[in-house]
Amino acid sequence: MKHLYNLIIFLLFSLDTVQSQTQEIAKFQYKKGIYETFENFRDNKPTKELNYAIIPKSKVIGSIFSDKNFNVYRLDISAKQKDSVGSPYGICDGTNFYFNKSISTTSIFNVNPRTEFYKMENYGRYTTYKAIGSSSSGGFSMGAGGMMMSNGGSSVNVLIDYIINMETGYIVALDKKVLKKILADDEELAGLFDQDKHKKTLMLDYLLWYNKKHPL
Repeated sequence: MKHLYNLIIFLLFSLDTVQSQTQEIAKFQYKKGIYETFENFRDNKPTKELNYAIIPKSKVIGSIFSDKNFNVYRLDISAKQKDSVGSPYGICDGTNFYFNKSISTTSIFNVNPRTEFYKMENYGRYTTYKAIGSSSSGGFSMGAGGMMMSNGGSSVNVLIDYIINMETGYIVALDKKVLKKILADDEELAGLFDQDKHKKTLMLDYLLWYNKKHPL
């Protein structure tokens, strides 16, 4: 009974959190432009004007038979125009903010017409975005003559939740170990998370709940 009560309270809080995060992003609107560093992003100070359109590109998530798609974004630039963009941390069209795909690596690479950007999803103490990663999976592929052939292991696209610590700029993929470390200073949330049998699928919800309880 106690677990059911906690779950009901949690679900109600989660719905409120989603609305709260949407309002927070609307309230803290990023300015249109090119942001060269994390500090520019944190302080909402673009360093260059953005004079190019941002265009979506749909990618399949899962196996080749999957009907699940996810949009990545690219700048509508030519190879000759790339130098005017450089290697930004992110870009904003005045409505949405998009992170350079390479910000989670050790260095940010120069932009070209094929460079992918990921749209910011939630703004808060831990800002979040989804990115495409790869996972090895057995499956089938089309062989000669249209025959289906078994793969010993093939790479498929998967979605990964990344979080940005808005105080330090540190970026990490969200998993149970990372979340437990974040929740450690909140006894209530840490306790609920430890007891939750569905914690693996609700990690992002717990993070957003933490954001609401501990605003910037």
